[in-house]
Amino acid sequence: MKKIILIIVIALLYINIAGSEKDNLIKKGINLSYNFQLTEAEQIFNKIIDDYPHDPDGYLLLSQNYLWKYLGNKDEGDFKTFLKFIDLSIEKSKSKLKKSQKQDILNYQLGKAYMFKAMALTTNGSNVDAFWATKTSMSYFEDVLDETPSFYDANLGIGVFQYALGYVPSVFKWALTLTGLSADKDKGLNNILIAYKKGNDSKTEAAFHLGKIYSDYLAEYDSSTFYLYNVINKYPKNTLFLYQCAITHILDRDLTNAEKLLNKVISLNNKYFTQTTAFAYFLKGDIYFRRNNYEKAIENYKKFFDLTKVTDYLGIANLRLSFCYEMLNNDEESSRCISNVSLGNDDIQDDIFAKNEGNKIKEYGWSNDRKIIMIANNFLEAGIYDSVILNMKEKLSKIKDDDYKIVGGLFLAESLIKKNKLDAGNDILNKISIKNLDREKWGIPYYYYLKALLNFKHGKNSEALKQLEHSEDSNDYYYKDKFQPLINNLYNHLKK
Repeated sequence: MKKIILIIVIALLYINIAGSEKDNLIKKGINLSYNFQLTEAEQIFNKIIDDYPHDPDGYLLLSQNYLWKYLGNKDEGDFKTFLKFIDLSIEKSKSKLKKSQKQDILNYQLGKAYMFKAMALTTNGSNVDAFWATKTSMSYFEDVLDETPSFYDANLGIGVFQYALGYVPSVFKWALTLTGLSADKDKGLNNILIAYKKGNDSKTEAAFHLGKIYSDYLAEYDSSTFYLYNVINKYPKNTLFLYQCAITHILDRDLTNAEKLLNKVISLNNKYFTQTTAFAYFLKGDIYFRRNNYEKAIENYKKFFDLTKVTDYLGIANLRLSFCYEMLNNDEESSRCISNVSLGNDDIQDDIFAKNEGNKIKEYGWSNDRKIIMIANNFLEAGIYDSVILNMKEKLSKIKDDDYKIVGGLFLAESLIKKNKLDAGNDILNKISIKNLDREKWGIPYYYYLKALLNFKHGKNSEALKQLEHSEDSNDYYYKDKFQPLINNLYNHLKK
């Protein structure tokens, strides 16, 4: 459920406008909220409540502020205040609903209110209650479209849930069955696009969601940054927009622009989003790690440790820190960090990987083969393909471990393909036998993906499709979430 929180943290803000004065207040407050000037926004929302105490608008908007604060800092006081105002919003909306003939806007506001509840309950660990809140929210959004099919802003709420529910862990699949909810990422994306193109007040929220989906689901990084910079330019103090765009740049191996955005997050240091600031330091540590700049990586990982209030990414950060100290010949610190790899979140793939790999390193130490592969992978993730090629051509034959030799070959093949040296990349892949993989079985979907990419670049679409199907069918190991967007991206290109 953690994915859902990240996906729907920016929520819908369509408000029932009663008059010009109220209209101006709401617009001003919303703009301040989007710019994460929450204290100033709260003053305006309190005035709306004072002036229009029987309307749900002010309570709903104020509840969102406290929800954002709670998601940013996990303060239980903010959670309780959120519940107070969201319940008042629901009460006011239902009261008006009984007296109103045209109900679409009120149903929409109730859909938002229960969406907020679902987000808060998920974060609070009340997962079953969160599913029921999700069900209620979806029902209200559907009622909106039943009454007014052109109320396209409601498509955003439905689309976000359709997409987000695709990330529900298998342990909670029973809850989907119980509540009758279903996931469909493609339908979710389509509904969000409808809201972006046709909605009245959805462009900011839809742009954020599209930026995230195009990055995390489709690996279409240019499309992602298009949408995200659109909202960043409008709301330059929104640390969440900046942070998400930095992630897109990292996935696109554009570390320079990622670092610029992370520096903005850190310099803003929004007091309500200290955890986002902590994660920004973590990603800066990753950037320097990818550059094999171990001293600067250590400096930023330490700042992450000082600020974070959650266990997310503690495992992978300690694993990478251990490697940094190992490369700096500080065995004592390297061992200390490797002993902490189990501190991470067991729901996060990176931390699961770190725990498993860390246990191997505790027993066998940092082998020379592992170091070679780590350095090559860093060059690869930094987009420095010439260095991967040079490094692997020099050292691949010296690797003794069969699995690492295959992985190194895959890194080399990808780098050659990225440099458009297709025949050389194909020669490397033809020498690889994935049947020999023992531990690093994630290399199997990676191998088939690279074969598909090669065939696509040669215009052999039928063969590319066949290899891509092999890649998807075998994508059930480490880095599953990394390869699936690349697979989806290539599928889309093959359909064109």
